[in-house]
Amino acid sequence: MDEYKYMLIEKVREMPLLWNPLHDDYKDKDQRQQAWAKLDQDIQPPNQGVTAKETCEGLNRAFNRALSRRKKKKSGSGQSDDKPWKFETSMSFLKAVKEKRNTTSYLDDENSNWNRPYLSREFATPAMVTRTIYLHQCQ
Repeated sequence: MDEYKYMLIEKVREMPLLWNPLHDDYKDKDQRQQAWAKLDQDIQPPNQGVTAKETCEGLNRAFNRALSRRKKKKSGSGQSDDKPWKFETSMSFLKAVKEKRNTTSYLDDENSNWNRPYLSREFATPAMVTRTIYLHQCQ
């Protein structure tokens, strides 16, 4: 089973449309489904009824847990006996994708018009927000 998982990780690494949101075809659901189907044909899973996608989702969850264990470790806590998860180095190509990205929000802008009752955050639609921001910038 481990041999299958190592092989699957390598095949997925070679197909960035499955894991990289910056890839041109990442948002194309049909192409991703075709890529998963191709992986299922190329490397047969050891257990019937288990797909490559399901296996990768499980590996991804385990990788996230391994990363969070490392983050939770306090500085100066000394050397521990924590062994790295066996697939951690193989899946390290995903670290760049998992890092937090900077985002911008207009909701916390001190000049925003959220004090108007008809533009409360509960009831505002995205179109209303966009229009309000645009009108505010034009003033």
